[in-house]
Amino acid sequence: MAIVSKRGMDESKRLAYDPSGESYFKHAFSHAAIGLALVGLDGRFSYVNPAYLQITGYSERELKRHTIADLMLPEDAEANAVLRNKMLAGKIPGYVIEKRYKRRDGSLIWVKSSVSLAVDNEGNPIRIVGITEDIDERRKAEDALRKSEARFRFMAESMPPKVFTADAKGVITYLSPQWILYTGRASVRMEPREWSQTIHPDDRDANVKAWIHAIETGESFYFEHRLKARDGSYRWHVSRAFALRNDNGNIVEWIGSDTDVEELRQNRELEMRFRIIAEQREELISTNRLKDDFIMLASHQLRTPATGVKQYIGMLLQGYSDAITEDQRGLLQSAFDSNERQLRTVNDLLRVARIDAGHVSVTKQSCDLVKFVENIVIEQQSVFVGRRQKVIFEPYNGVLMAEIDVDLMRVVFESLLDNASKYSPVGRTTVVAVRKDRVSLTVSVTDNGVGIRKKDQAQLFQKFSRLANPLSEADTGTGLGLYWAKKITELHGGTLQAVSHFKKGSTFSVRLPIMRIEPA
Repeated sequence: MAIVSKRGMDESKRLAYDPSGESYFKHAFSHAAIGLALVGLDGRFSYVNPAYLQITGYSERELKRHTIADLMLPEDAEANAVLRNKMLAGKIPGYVIEKRYKRRDGSLIWVKSSVSLAVDNEGNPIRIVGITEDIDERRKAEDALRKSEARFRFMAESMPPKVFTADAKGVITYLSPQWILYTGRASVRMEPREWSQTIHPDDRDANVKAWIHAIETGESFYFEHRLKARDGSYRWHVSRAFALRNDNGNIVEWIGSDTDVEELRQNRELEMRFRIIAEQREELISTNRLKDDFIMLASHQLRTPATGVKQYIGMLLQGYSDAITEDQRGLLQSAFDSNERQLRTVNDLLRVARIDAGHVSVTKQSCDLVKFVENIVIEQQSVFVGRRQKVIFEPYNGVLMAEIDVDLMRVVFESLLDNASKYSPVGRTTVVAVRKDRVSLTVSVTDNGVGIRKKDQAQLFQKFSRLANPLSEADTGTGLGLYWAKKITELHGGTLQAVSHFKKGSTFSVRLPIMRIEPA
């Protein structure tokens, strides 16, 4: 029986089959480098060549116990059956399919099968002819490439940096969603003249020049620039790109990223500013130290002759020389008073310079704070009487022991009482009270004098601070008293605070730690 090609079939897909030439074809099949198989319409193998056996791992006898569908994965067998049925129905002359075979050892192998029909003289199909090629390495390489590309896209689309790729000539071929979302620009291929429009005008030319240099030399690309957002604002970014080369060393692609460094730039600028401020601070500290040293030296040098002048004038006033007239006495008294003010100023400067330089040491001793403050109030009575004012002491009912440097704290309370008197009109009363709470002892000095404006209260404890009020014009103080008082209180672990209302009066409160009595 002669077998002829079915009318309408592609001649390249048909197989002429002649029993008389069967040995010829078997000889050709057995020496073919690719797998060849004759399969019946029922799907069973009638002939396979050695190359086909090598692909499947089965022997010819083993294969003849299986159908062609047995070798395929279910999903591949389903796709193959659809094409096979179309071919048998004459809708297609043949087909090519890539599928996976289950080899005898259980492993999978990718193959490419070109399938056609063998027909009889009437054009009826009698066998299926399959030419099978091992494409396992190619498919695995393609799968690896697809997975690699998928991993790259996943990383590019999940990382904060804006990822891009470019071809060997520098034309952008891929932009991650972050880049597109930020800039509002998207293009399949983007030339430098197009993407450079997203760069700040001041950075654009240098950026493009650096990119072209990298493309021409193959060197890595690095540039800091401002990248334009879709709302028109700019943020600082660092752009990097590295060349991907093939086995021959030729560049095939560039992979790069744009990383937002706006906050980093701001922090860097802040760090530089802090460094400058720190340097300026050190200079100020050094200058201030020199100033304190100068004040201490100058105060010592001024104090010695001023003290001598005071002694000599005092001796004249007390009659240690010839008799003086009343006019002379008046002049000498004015000189004595001026000298006294000078000495107070020098002493104030010297005290402040010493405490700022850390040369003031506190020698504490235990004392009854109530008695201590009461004695100071009694001593200051004459000052208030001379100014036609009153001072009232409100003691704590009991003994309040404190650890203080009595000489230094005496200056603090005397200064507070003197201020209360100086800045109160004639006839006003100052109240000094000693109190105790759970953690501290408090001595408060309350007057109903001129008070302090709210805007001036921040300057209250600053050096050389003299606040304007109706009574301050007559006062010739240095503005160092409250500064000194606060520093001394702090050396005792305490605080000095003020509450004041303009034209109503002020309260200054010294809070000191309660003396801890150790158990015997």
